[in-house]
Amino acid sequence: TRCRYSNNNNQWYRFNDTTVEEIQLTEQMLEEECFGGTFRVQKDTNNNSSSEERIRFWNAYMLIYQCIEPTKLLPPPAIP
Repeated sequence: TRCRYSNNNNQWYRFNDTTVEEIQLTEQMLEEECFGGTFRVQKDTNNNSSSEERIRFWNAYMLIYQCIEPTKLLPPPAIP
């Protein structure tokens, strides 16, 4: 998420279940962390190094709240 009120247009934040952290957003990071797919990991078993393909189960979604003045949404009070 980028803060739209910041003077620094390159300031991005990662929100997850437990933390919010400032990140340096790159094309590689977007590909690796936001779009699923697969990736390879090195396995070291019995001194035999090999790789294994795994599924990226993480992806991105956002829920955005926008502050709206509540008085603009209420009808004027009825005067008896």
